Amino acid sequence: MSLRNQILQRDKGFSHNAVIICILDLAMNQEISLNHLAYKNGHISIDGEGISDERCRAFLDSVQHRLTKIECHGTVKANKGKYTFHMDGSEGEHNAAGGENHGGASALDNP
Repeated sequence: MSLRNQILQRDKGFSHNAVIICILDLAMNQEISLNHLAYKNGHISIDGEGISDERCRAFLDSVQHRLTKIECHGTVKANKGKYTFHMDGSEGEHNAAGGENHGGASALDNP
C-alpha cells in the first residue's frame, strides 16, 4: 500500500494531513507547481503555477471537487506566457451558503 493510501486510511475522519496529501497528489498529477499551501482552522489558501490556463483551472476544479466541505474561490492570471493561480476557501462557507449539512467532520471526499 502506498504511503498516501496508508495515511488516508489511518486518517478517515477530519485530517489536516489527508487534505494536504490530497492537494499535493492533485498538483503532482496535473503538473502544477505549488508556491504556497496553507490549511489551518478550516481555511485553505493555495498559490501556484501551471503550464496553461486550462491546466490551472482544471486543478482548481479538482481541488473543489475533492474537498466537498470547503467552498473555494480561485483566480487564474496569465502574464507573458506564465500562468499563476490563487485559491482561498473555508469550511463554513459551504454550509452557510447552501444550507447543506453533510454530516461527519471530514473536509475530504473520495480520497
